[in-house]
Formats: sequence, structure tokens, C-alpha cells
Amino acid sequence: MRIAAGLILFPPSLEAFERQFNTKLNRAGKYIVIIALIILSGIVTNDKSQKSETATITGKDNTEQAYSDYFNQQLEVINSLSAKKTAVRRDALNEMQNSIIYKQYSSNISAQYLPVLNALGECIRTSSDTTFYTTDETEKELGKEKFQLVLNYMALFYNGGFTKDIVQVFDAYLEKFGYYGLGGSNGFDENGHQTDYIKNNYNLTPIFAVFDKNNKKLANSIYEVHSKGIVDWEKVNTNSHFAFLSERMAYNNYLKGVDPDSPYILNYDYELTAQDLYAAYNANEVAADEKYKGKKLLVTGVVESINKNGFDDIYVVLDVDGYFKSIHCAIQNEKAAAKLYKGNQYVFLGTCTGLFMQSVFLKNCTIQSD
Repeated sequence: MRIAAGLILFPPSLEAFERQFNTKLNRAGKYIVIIALIILSGIVTNDKSQKSETATITGKDNTEQAYSDYFNQQLEVINSLSAKKTAVRRDALNEMQNSIIYKQYSSNISAQYLPVLNALGECIRTSSDTTFYTTDETEKELGKEKFQLVLNYMALFYNGGFTKDIVQVFDAYLEKFGYYGLGGSNGFDENGHQTDYIKNNYNLTPIFAVFDKNNKKLANSIYEVHSKGIVDWEKVNTNSHFAFLSERMAYNNYLKGVDPDSPYILNYDYELTAQDLYAAYNANEVAADEKYKGKKLLVTGVVESINKNGFDDIYVVLDVDGYFKSIHCAIQNEKAAAKLYKGNQYVFLGTCTGLFMQSVFLKNCTIQSD
């Protein structure tokens, strides 16, 4: 079950709340109270704490030089925070500084803390302007203290961003483990080098997308974590704060801007919906053939059925709101086709072969979102 966490999520003491109101909260109640108390909080930070953080951010070293644009922008954001958000940021930093887990993770660059960064990355990957998502399973796997560390990171993410010291630690993990890796007894990083024992796959690309999104290696690594099955592309039209981390089409547009020569860029002649493609053929087959036949099309549509013909060839029918009218997408990848669901919307890339028996056909189709 997914749990939506609020914009300025920073949990107060639930135990104190339960004592004050003589009640026992269930899991859902705890999350509601967390968000409510955050919204009602309005502690004004003092000038000393603001000056202290500013001094840390403006320090000169390799990390700040590498991400100078991010830190300059961060200063402007911090200075414009409301009193409520400033208090949330201050409290998150104070709790992290007093956390044994954070101190260990910062001083000992070890694979045992990769699950924390992976969970943070997933929160960022699914974030919008007002919410992010995590799961009960993540909380159980990490344990209370590590999960709280992830929430504190997200409090900073939404309220001024990560400090220079925190980014330095992220850099240290990147240097040792790369942007992503495959878990198991023989764990490997993105370069194929064996790492410390890593139980699960990990993905750090969302973290670095926050402050280094124009890095070509990062941009290409985002595709690789999807192609290796570490994470899946989301359905189109998600409300992600960083859409290019989760949506295939948003990623393609992002990649064109960062690395126009990348081999991962999708090349196609036209992008349109299944309804628009069929409407073009229905209006004038000759004109539609002249424009689309033999061309590579990127087609978005809702799956009506997933089928096999008499030769065991796989084809997917996309709905176009009409009996005996449809878009047929021929697919060779059986494993990819097996993951499709009727009624869901997907993006297909294929070559148009024209109209036959009131259906428009696309051959050699690949699924670009799932």
C-alpha cells in the first residue's frame, strides 16, 4: 500500500500526541496526524541558525564548485522560505545531526546504507509539487531510524534543498558505487565492477537529478536503470515532480536536451494518439498513407485486447471507440506483452503499414511505457 506524504513532511512526536489526547493511533491515523501537525506548526527560526547554515553552504570546495548553480539557487530559496518551512528545515537538520545512523552513514561509505539512498531516490522519483510516495514495506525493511532519515531528507528536499555537506556524502557514495547497481552475492555497479555485498538493486539517479540533471552520464544512466529492470517506466501522464525520471516520453525529451547524441533517444517520425491515427485514415486513407505509411510512429492508446494469431504472432489491439475499428500493434517481445493489462494506457513505437479491414496496422512494435 502506498502512503502519500505531505509537502513539508517532518514527523513530530506521535507518542506525545497520544498521551495528550488519551488515544492510540493506527497507521493511517499516524500519517494523518503527522501532516496535520506539520501544517499547524509555525516555529520561527532565529537568525543564528540561518547564518550558520548559510556559512556551510557558501564554503568553497570541489562539491560546491561542481554544483554551484544548485547551491546558488538554494540560497535564494532558503532566504525566501516562510517561518513555518524554515522551522521544518531547521528541525530536520537538527535531528539528522543528532542521529547516530546519519553519522555512521556519513563517515562510513558502506553498502549497508545503500537501501536508505535507494528509498530516498524512489521518494524523489515519485514526487510532485505537494506529495511523494513511500510504502509500508520500505518502512519495515529499513527500520524506524533509517526510515526517519529518509523522511528528514525529504523535508530538506521540499524546504530549501540539500546542504553542501549532505551532497558531499552523496558524492562519496557515487564515487564508490556508481549511479546504480545490481544486488546479490556478486553485486556489480554500473561499470560492471564487483562491489561490497549488496542484497538488493539500488538506484541513485533521482538523487543526483536534483542538483546535476544536465550531466550526460547521469542522463544516460537513467535509461539504463530502466532497461536493466531496476525500476519500471510509469504510465504516461503521471504527476511526477521529475517526470523524466519515470515517464519514457518525458525522459526522451529531456535526453535530447542533455545529450543529443545518446543512443537511447527514441527516433520517430510522428507522435500521436491511437484515436488521431485512426481518424486520419477514416477521413482520407490516401492522404493518411502518404503521411504515415512506412513511417515510425509513437502511438499512445488504451489496450483493448492482447492476442495471438494462428501463427502464434502477438498483437495488441488499441481502442479507438468503434466496433471493428482499431489499431493493431504487432509485438515480438512476449515477455513485454505479458506485462500489459487491458484498459491501461501505453505508448507503442512501430512502423505503420496502412489500413486493412477497418484496422490500422503497426509492425515491429516496442512498448515504451509500462
